[in-house]
Amino acid sequence: MISRIIQIVIYINLTAAFILSRDAARLWSKLGKRGCMNNIASVSSEHAVIGLTKQFAMEFGSKGNRVNSISPGVIQTELTDEYFQDDEMVQLIKDNHALHTWGQPSDIVSCMKYLASDEAHFITGSNFVIDGGWTAGKKL
Repeated sequence: MISRIIQIVIYINLTAAFILSRDAARLWSKLGKRGCMNNIASVSSEHAVIGLTKQFAMEFGSKGNRVNSISPGVIQTELTDEYFQDDEMVQLIKDNHALHTWGQPSDIVSCMKYLASDEAHFITGSNFVIDGGWTAGKKL
């Protein structure tokens, strides 16, 4: 059962990023256009998605396409709402974030909009960590 769950996670997070990025680049090439792909990396497949992002940045960059990834931290969504009903969990989240709060989907969307804009024309092959300071470390 666990191996099946891992297969599903890898398929959703890595295989989907591969197929969508590859097909977008093919379409843009066929249409004589260029574009920007933003992959979302999370949990166990995060490093694979980041590696794939770097590979595609090198592969598609010569045609003017940009590829980046986003590694979100704790984001409150319908799927995570139950965690925010538990006072201990809320305190744990606050204590372990430099900003003492958690993210909203709009935080991820803002980064994606920027990366897809012409203002980010020189950004490719990068991973953007949007985690409110979770990876900055715990305060001493």
